[in-house]
Amino acid sequence: MRRFAAFTLLMGSLSAFGADGLLTGDTFITTANAAGNFGSQTALALGSGGTGLVQFSLATLPAGTQASAIQKASLLVYVNRVTVAGNMSVATLTTSFSELAATYANANASVGSVFAGPIAAGTAQVGTYVLVDVTSQVQNGLISGNVGFAFVPDATLVAQLDSKENTTTSHPAQLLISLASNGPAGATGPTGPTGPTGPIGLAGSTGAAGPTGPTGPAGLTGPSGPTGSLGPIGPTGATGPAGLTGPTGPAGPTGASGPTGATGPAGLTGPTGPAGPTGASGPTGATGPAGLTGPTGPAGPTGASGPTGPTGSAGLTGPTGPAGTTGAAGPTGPTGPTGPTGNTGSTGAAGPTGPAGATGPAGPLWLVSKTNRGNTSTAPFVRYNSPTATDTSTNVAATNAYRVPADCTLSNFSVTSDGSQSAARVFTVFKGTTPLNMTATTISCSVLASPGNSVVNCASANTNAVIAGNFITIEDNYGSAVTTQLNGVNFYFNLKCQ
Repeated sequence: MRRFAAFTLLMGSLSAFGADGLLTGDTFITTANAAGNFGSQTALALGSGGTGLVQFSLATLPAGTQASAIQKASLLVYVNRVTVAGNMSVATLTTSFSELAATYANANASVGSVFAGPIAAGTAQVGTYVLVDVTSQVQNGLISGNVGFAFVPDATLVAQLDSKENTTTSHPAQLLISLASNGPAGATGPTGPTGPTGPIGLAGSTGAAGPTGPTGPAGLTGPSGPTGSLGPIGPTGATGPAGLTGPTGPAGPTGASGPTGATGPAGLTGPTGPAGPTGASGPTGATGPAGLTGPTGPAGPTGASGPTGPTGSAGLTGPTGPAGTTGAAGPTGPTGPTGPTGNTGSTGAAGPTGPAGATGPAGPLWLVSKTNRGNTSTAPFVRYNSPTATDTSTNVAATNAYRVPADCTLSNFSVTSDGSQSAARVFTVFKGTTPLNMTATTISCSVLASPGNSVVNCASANTNAVIAGNFITIEDNYGSAVTTQLNGVNFYFNLKCQ
């Protein structure tokens, strides 16, 4: 029996450069609402009657691009949610659609033949990308200038893919196209002239104010103005004699005290009774009247002041004495504080950009594939692993072999499993000019039967040269000695092309 496993391009192919298709529309149509349009939704709903549609413009490719120049084209979509696990397939669209007008009634007829799938969609795929080889479809789409695809679920799957309207995860569908190189890069052109000087930047902020300087010396006192003449003093009246002090009046008599009440007889000694009420105080005698104050005598008249004598005339000013000798100079005062720093000048113009460095060599092309072991033990006992999709079917011919994009040397071949197997297996790399004309290379390794659930692996250090356009595939030969296989065990292959 024969199987085919998917080879995925992990690094750029040799002598190639990339260009992406432009996503012009994504929506979904559903039998549940044949007249409904869902072009503004944030997801492409698959299942329960829903089919996802995406459309790309190829106007981003260089003018005059031929189909032979397209070495590889891959469709990339992001799995946002899986409610019920299942599988989906990919089909071409025979006509273009309008994102905000497409419905099941007017767009379902454009869903063409399925060319890829089934592709598993379960909890393991949530939050990951699905990559589909669409090289042939993009080559055919060069005539119309655009290409479209439909994601068709099986009867079980219920899931959602991201649309370009989803701004939360922002993972819209992408069309990645690898084109053949147009030859080596030309020599670096001369450096262009320096551009004009940019405008002067804004002035910096004003610095902090410096400390206050010391207070200067006081100025000389100006001359005093002339004294005004005194006015005449009026006469002072004569002081009259002091009047006599009147006699103090006699004190009034003290009032009589009230009689003291009689003391009551002592009671018998026994239990202490409650305190009796306090007896009333006797009345205070009346205060006698104050004596009369004698009258104040009249103030005597103030005596007159004598007249002030006249002021004598000022004497003559004496002559000015000779000037004294100049004293020695005092010591130099301390240096004052440094003033604030001035504003920073404007930044000079940027220098010219240096020339770009040379392009580095292209990295190797890694081919990675996977095959799922079946549960049958009937002949034939040889399978071939396809390089275009993960293989879960029974293929007896290497008709879907991988076509090498450029001359390279095959190396670093390795095989590993994620479970046990009941018999030895031999894995060999085949090559040929066509998928139906394959011969074995020296790149081969074997794995032995493994008990329990242990992992098996092998590797080959051999190399083999291939040229552009050759086809390669991997033969899985496990012989007639194999017993019933355990379904679900996967074999993974790695092969380097450099």
